[in-house]
Amino acid sequence: MNRAEIPKHSEATFTFAHILSPHPPYLFDRNGNIVSLMPKELNPWLDKSGYVDQVLFLNKKVEVLVETLLHSDTPPIIILQADHGPFCKDPLSPEFWNAKFCILNAYYLPEGGNRKLYPSITPVNSFRVVLDYYFGADLGLLEDDSLRLTSVRK
Repeated sequence: MNRAEIPKHSEATFTFAHILSPHPPYLFDRNGNIVSLMPKELNPWLDKSGYVDQVLFLNKKVEVLVETLLHSDTPPIIILQADHGPFCKDPLSPEFWNAKFCILNAYYLPEGGNRKLYPSITPVNSFRVVLDYYFGADLGLLEDDSLRLTSVRK
């Protein structure tokens, strides 16, 4: 089933997509054209222009997908989450690890589900909220915490 067919189904569907972008290698420019596979930086994670172009292209694709899903007869539940935050130059610094936990975490929860969200929610509770509220599961919430590096040995 392609994404354009999802909103046409009367039964409940669960759609999961893991989009690897914007991880290196950055394969697309901001218009979706394929770019060179040769990294611009020795460390491909530090290619800021490649990252920005990939994000701009990806944003266009995600907007089309969300717009398609929003035209469902049954109001969709949509969660957009990143798997990690940005990289910085020193992977041995606490700032590196703290930045890794700053992620995109956006929800579209119709019919009052958004009232179950709270400012400190982390991904550990995203699906627990959805499953409890919409599907009658009784999972409850876990502690919203992240393992953070407090000291680093060099």
